[in-house]
Amino acid sequence: MMAPKTSRRTERTAGTAGTAGATAGAGAGLVSRRGHLAGLGSAAAAALAALPGRRAGAAEAPGADPAVITDWNAAAVGTIFTDAGKGGGEAYLYLGFAQAAVYNAVNGITRRYALYKWDVDGPPGASPQAAAVAAAHRVLLTYFGSLPAARARLADAYATSLAKVADGAAKQQGVRYGERAADRLLELRVGDGRMGATSFTMPPAPGVWRPTPPAMAPFFSPWLATTRPLLLTSDGAALDWGAYNADPRTWGAARNPDGTVRAGSGQGGSPGVTGRPARRR
Repeated sequence: MMAPKTSRRTERTAGTAGTAGATAGAGAGLVSRRGHLAGLGSAAAAALAALPGRRAGAAEAPGADPAVITDWNAAAVGTIFTDAGKGGGEAYLYLGFAQAAVYNAVNGITRRYALYKWDVDGPPGASPQAAAVAAAHRVLLTYFGSLPAARARLADAYATSLAKVADGAAKQQGVRYGERAADRLLELRVGDGRMGATSFTMPPAPGVWRPTPPAMAPFFSPWLATTRPLLLTSDGAALDWGAYNADPRTWGAARNPDGTVRAGSGQGGSPGVTGRPARRR
């Protein structure tokens, strides 16, 4: 769980403009594990659902329905999987971007958890619900706005979601702050290695990958291997993978009696099926 953090700047001007123009078309990045990605969405929902536990200095935050998180998870799944036709790790990559922006947009106002690579709090009294809508919409529109189906889906979801928040200063401030949160995420992903050139030079040998006949298709999105992660700060070599794999909360029922992990097992299912954040068992 993200720890509370107090040394952050507060946005004082409700009309502060974002920097989407400078970051449109920014690169993407890879979440190392599906649970990390889902954890950002879960934390954002928790920050909305548990406002009485917020840190000192947080706003009263009118317009704070946690259902906005699952609504925009569903919108993101439809946009990424259906409209853009993304799949596998590439799809989860973009889901991670949207959830990271929403996480910052919500927690910058509720101040329940530390922000993700940002230090700007939202204006007091802003609506975190409106902020979540604006953040998710801006990230998804930046990456998939060239697709007519995605534009239509996002426009409809945006109008529907904002209609649930009462008009007024809190809504306007929330939208502006959410846009800033999205711009920050987009800025972080510039030059992160997405779509970078890769080569596979290992000589043929048992167990070494080769294109499968008859299509002889190349690797699926091989650039994911060298894309800068959202959360990990190393290549993983220094991590204690033995302890990770031995933790029953990590794999749960996916383990065989001898402790090995069953092939094809996963946690939480596909977002295209459930649309729900994964929970740690």
